[in-house]
Amino acid sequence: LMRVQFAHGGTQTFPLVGVVHRPSLATSMSTLRFAKKHVSGVQRLALDVWNPTRARAAWKLEHIEPKRTAADELRERTVTRITGKPPKQPTDDPSIFEFAQTEGTLEVHNGRVPPRVQIMVTCTPKEPGLYRSRYRFVVAHGKATEMEVEMEATLGEEDDFYHLTEQHPSDFMYTDALL
Repeated sequence: LMRVQFAHGGTQTFPLVGVVHRPSLATSMSTLRFAKKHVSGVQRLALDVWNPTRARAAWKLEHIEPKRTAADELRERTVTRITGKPPKQPTDDPSIFEFAQTEGTLEVHNGRVPPRVQIMVTCTPKEPGLYRSRYRFVVAHGKATEMEVEMEATLGEEDDFYHLTEQHPSDFMYTDALL
């Protein structure tokens, strides 16, 4: 409530209602983590985005270049001094993460539950290693949202996505010849 006191001594009270008119975008998670997998496999995960405001949100996705800070260098030197080897640093390679949609517009939801738009993210690493990339959803005339995408690719057979029934069902059938 807002209370106004006038020069003649009278007061008046007004109810206030706040409505956000600056567009923004919300995501279902701030870090999208792919499972540890074999380098030859392809993985897909869904990311939900929606407009939590009462303003139309036109957005565009952009990769954020990593910046090394003095704290990063200090941490790396400390780990190297303690363990005798440098720490495993994730590689920032945005080419292995592909977003099905990189721009769009989310309309106003007018008091209803905002509809979610699902964006599929595909991960196709080229070589084994840790990967982490940061992205920013830039909203026109509004507030940007940042997120990370990370995964680990290996050469280990245990991390291979081998679907028994789909690829080689004959490998797992018992026949009289084997008995």
